[in-house]
Amino acid sequence: MKLADLLAAWPLTRQGPESWLAVFADGEDAHAVIRACGATLARPMGHADVIGALVQQGEFELATLLLQDEVFLAQAEAPLVKDLESQVERATAAAVEELRGTLAGLLERAQRLGVRVEAEAILKPGSRRLREGRSRLKALEKQVTEAEFKQVRDLERRLAETACPPALNGQMFEEWKASVAQALRLGAIEAAAAAIEAGPSADRPPAVSVPTPPIWPYSREPLDGVVGWFFGNGLIPPGFERHVPEASDEAAWKLLKALKAVGEKDSEPERAALLQALAAVLECEVLRTEASAAGTVIHVDDLSAPGFHAFGRRRWPKGIPLWLPGQAQASPAVPAGELVVRVVLGPPDPADNTLHLRLQDVFAVLHDRTRRRSRLLAQLGRQLPLDRAFDTVMVDESTRWERQDLPGELLLAEQPTLLVAAPGMGKSTLLAELAAQSPEAAIVEASKGEVPQARVLLIDGVDRLSADAVRGMTRELHWARTSQHPAPAVLVAVRPEAREMIERSAAGMFRVIELPPRSAASLREQARVMLGWVGIEAEVPGSYDRLAFLASGNPTLLFHLCRALAVLLAGAGRRRRRFEPAHVEQAWQDSTFSQAARELLWAPLQSHEGAAEVLRAIVEFAEPGKPLSREDLAWAVGRGEAAWVESRVRLLRGYGLLRVTEEGIGLAPGGVALLARAWTAPATTPNT
Repeated sequence: MKLADLLAAWPLTRQGPESWLAVFADGEDAHAVIRACGATLARPMGHADVIGALVQQGEFELATLLLQDEVFLAQAEAPLVKDLESQVERATAAAVEELRGTLAGLLERAQRLGVRVEAEAILKPGSRRLREGRSRLKALEKQVTEAEFKQVRDLERRLAETACPPALNGQMFEEWKASVAQALRLGAIEAAAAAIEAGPSADRPPAVSVPTPPIWPYSREPLDGVVGWFFGNGLIPPGFERHVPEASDEAAWKLLKALKAVGEKDSEPERAALLQALAAVLECEVLRTEASAAGTVIHVDDLSAPGFHAFGRRRWPKGIPLWLPGQAQASPAVPAGELVVRVVLGPPDPADNTLHLRLQDVFAVLHDRTRRRSRLLAQLGRQLPLDRAFDTVMVDESTRWERQDLPGELLLAEQPTLLVAAPGMGKSTLLAELAAQSPEAAIVEASKGEVPQARVLLIDGVDRLSADAVRGMTRELHWARTSQHPAPAVLVAVRPEAREMIERSAAGMFRVIELPPRSAASLREQARVMLGWVGIEAEVPGSYDRLAFLASGNPTLLFHLCRALAVLLAGAGRRRRRFEPAHVEQAWQDSTFSQAARELLWAPLQSHEGAAEVLRAIVEFAEPGKPLSREDLAWAVGRGEAAWVESRVRLLRGYGLLRVTEEGIGLAPGGVALLARAWTAPATTPNT
């Protein structure tokens, strides 16, 4: 008789995962069998513990076989067996969703590279044994990564072989090559390939616009001598003319004249004029100027850019301090822990909470009128402490990642618009941007109840109103449109939960526009840019695709994930701001990210009766790739009213958690599916 048969006949085999696994082990290893039996004899386990251990090890098929074993069924009570079967089914579905989530990012990368992938060859074995699925995924990831590196190496070779055309000077050509090389390092392979294919040309700007570190070949020269060269004084080195701004560039020449004045007379008025001229080069408004023993400080209104959040306007309502130190060894008075930008005339002096804006960097980009602001912002971003790079999400049009899929006419005079957007999709930021574009627009906080006279009314905050207050607001809007001539254009931005209240109180009054989730391509680029502003780059180009996939079309979810990634790198003490695929997975598992995601997309739903119940039913009964019909969902929830179920489905779909098609209803693809399984699990489990 074989050892496996002996084990199967031994009743205690069912009381230890090791002995049950040994029944199905390949080969006849007597020593392994003895160890397995010894482990079971030393610590016999209950039925639930054995199944739990098998599930934890990812042995789903063997757990199912144990639940079908006659000896096991004779010993275990029927209700317990039913509960354990449900536990195995949930764990199997969650494991397949995990594999499918990782596979989705790999599939997109593989498709671009022409690598053939058979998804079922990974998912099916993984549904039986998670270790096998992960092993096959790892092999595929290695294959895709090698193909990506091969493509990058080929592009680097082609870049190195590109010759400088006669129409371009050396500096312009080197800057073009540096921008393409930077794009390759950041993972923008398609953009870099297109730029190399087109080649450098004098009649169009470089195709890749990733800010690169400035190059200043005269860093050892004295400041007053370099300033003099701009004015034609002294022995000017050959080629310096490429750094000289155009004569029409008033901001650049005002800065150079202010530097010259400070060199001649270093007094407070001259220093303040220098900082104000620097603010003009940075395209900022000066809010106020302060002088003290520490030197001169101006506060500017904006050092942000799309995707660069650390210096957003609303993050710094009183302005960002730019500091030109005086003779005394003192620091300016700024709130504890806040950052200050120090304008460095000579060698930098590292200090806590101080970023350096070196004049030699300013000189290097001063001639680049269209890009100098972004290049200097990138220099500041690369110095940001990583735990401060994404410290808060604020409603701020200055950092908004513009989207191209908005309807051409959001504002119509003929009919008010109801803009429905999930939490984190940026509806309030969009209103702020629309208001900034139109001087005749007014943003109205719905809770205040009063509608001002304006050509364009942008209504926010409706989500916080009661049903009675919503009815009052719609009456006010109707009065404004009927009493004012011409009638104002109206845009009301709401979360999905407020849509039903408005449609009940003002049926037919609004045309409804749903703000869809962002595309994977958009979020991939946003991840690259947000991280790139603060100097964080990917070791593996496909990591940006993984970040976009996990964010599931929600830019705020992406922000929280990038913040977790930055804090992770800061905690690891990595001097090189580069991350690997494993860092993305660790950031996804981070407890702070988990809490932020829960507060964003799960906590608001708890006040809506039945929403969690419907999502839990979909998680439990909709198999991956096989959505539930509406009839089956109504049965699973135990509610026969089609309208009741449909309203909850519409709410959850509006939150980006569900995908609804003609075939049925299932979880939306991406990280939200993993989050939904974690949120609806019967016991508290770590975020996946």
